[in-house]
Amino acid sequence: PFFIRYLHDWKQLLIRVKPDLLVLVDYSGFNSRLMKFAKGIGVPILVIAPPQIWARQRHRYRFYLGVTIICTLPFEQVLWDKLGADAHYYGHPSIGKLSIAKEERVDLLICPGSRWKQVKRSLQVADKLMGELISQPVPIERIGILWVSEEMREKCGSLFNYPHRSYIMSSKGEVPRANWVWSTLGTMS
Repeated sequence: PFFIRYLHDWKQLLIRVKPDLLVLVDYSGFNSRLMKFAKGIGVPILVIAPPQIWARQRHRYRFYLGVTIICTLPFEQVLWDKLGADAHYYGHPSIGKLSIAKEERVDLLICPGSRWKQVKRSLQVADKLMGELISQPVPIERIGILWVSEEMREKCGSLFNYPHRSYIMSSKGEVPRANWVWSTLGTMS
């Protein structure tokens, strides 16, 4: 109900204002519906961080034909261009900000994401899986979690019940070398 009302409000705003450009960032679930409407009334659209169709649900590309796309990864532009989209590569905000620690190593680095619901769901799944992984012949003893911010670590840290070391993504952030990386879609693209 909230999103239906929110979408209705946005549609009314687009009709009333008729902007020169509608900029949509990430969140394809809501934005694809708004984009379809905006196309129908002739509003030009710029999409920043389109869905990662290379990872899943490739058929979604059709919704993005006829709009300008700003890709965050270089290979995405090539893929979108092949599909007939107007795609441009800009860059990813996390690429280049992290460096690999020379000495530090973990058996498993968990990258749970950047949105609260995504992080909560990811850590609950990781916590359940750890019970099975610990009993495997190749033990996982050193665990790291890569948080997008200190705030997210404070908010979600209690969701994961196994001993771990926290790493915070920042302009000077270092991540450890890892034998295994577990990441939600999009986190460490």
